[in-house]
Amino acid sequence: MTRIALFLVGCLTLSGLLSEGQAAGEWTSSEGEEFDGRLIGFDFESKRALFETAEGKRSEVSTRDLSQSSRWRLLLSPTFSRSFPEDDWTQEQRYYLLLATLGISLPLLASFYLCALILFKNGNPLRAISGWIGSVLLGGFFGTFYLILSAKNPSTATGVLVFGGSVSLGVLSLYVSVIYSTSFINGLKLLVLHLFGAFLILAVSLLVLQRVSLAFDLSPLIDARVMIPTGILSDN
Repeated sequence: MTRIALFLVGCLTLSGLLSEGQAAGEWTSSEGEEFDGRLIGFDFESKRALFETAEGKRSEVSTRDLSQSSRWRLLLSPTFSRSFPEDDWTQEQRYYLLLATLGISLPLLASFYLCALILFKNGNPLRAISGWIGSVLLGGFFGTFYLILSAKNPSTATGVLVFGGSVSLGVLSLYVSVIYSTSFINGLKLLVLHLFGAFLILAVSLLVLQRVSLAFDLSPLIDARVMIPTGILSDN
């Protein structure tokens, strides 16, 4: 339990530091000038970010005029993820979705393996892969089922989703406990802890990549391999 408590404290502390730094950081231009405002929109076609100051004044800034650190901040923001048009997806959008899926899946799988190693002293990679992939498939099935069910009657949607989430978590915990020949409670612990672990791995990886790219001036490489394919920058 001590190891679990320390692990959770570490993850939550890092989460707090990351969110605090993100909130306190200023947006900067490619010339190094800071400007006020919070990000409220992004035009995927024109590659322009929309900012709003505390006084309600709005301004649009081309991503070419943003610093590399501000582009990273834009890339990781929910506002950018919501900017894709709802019509036909472009090749850039599909590529971004693939990167986002891999970016989340790999830390989740790695965290599942490491948490099983810590909790159960079991480093069998086959059990980790079968346990995690099975959990994803079961969770996806139950999640889709209860989302469809909740959409049929909006007045009871919250209750259906809460009930469905509890059922899904119970079934997944039971599945994991069978894979690792352990108790239901231990299966639940593994599911919960591996989410915190995945956040930790993903956050550290992104921070390291960002710091390295800024420290060694890898802007041309980052633009070509990250910013242009994901849609932050245009290719011309």
